[in-house]
Amino acid sequence: GRQSGHHPAESMPDRAARMGLICDVLVLVNALIGSPQELRQRVGLRGEFLRLQFLSVLSYLHRQNHADIARQVEVFETELQSDNGEIALLSDEGKSALPGR
Repeated sequence: GRQSGHHPAESMPDRAARMGLICDVLVLVNALIGSPQELRQRVGLRGEFLRLQFLSVLSYLHRQNHADIARQVEVFETELQSDNGEIALLSDEGKSALPGR
């Protein structure tokens, strides 16, 4: 049914192909966000995805019990936490210079 993430008439190869594509998209998103060396750029890029309700999408995908997708969700969350740790160390002036703050 809908809860498990399976489409009723979807075959296993179709599901595997769809999950593979989703995983590739997550790899791309993580690469895009993680590529800038500058914290300000990463925060800005990630903020764009967060405004699109990306965390809700990630939460749904994490429940699909697909190891590669779960790994990419964890990469997104780990990088988010790491950048939040860096932000916490900034001065108020440094924080105010970040996008969306």
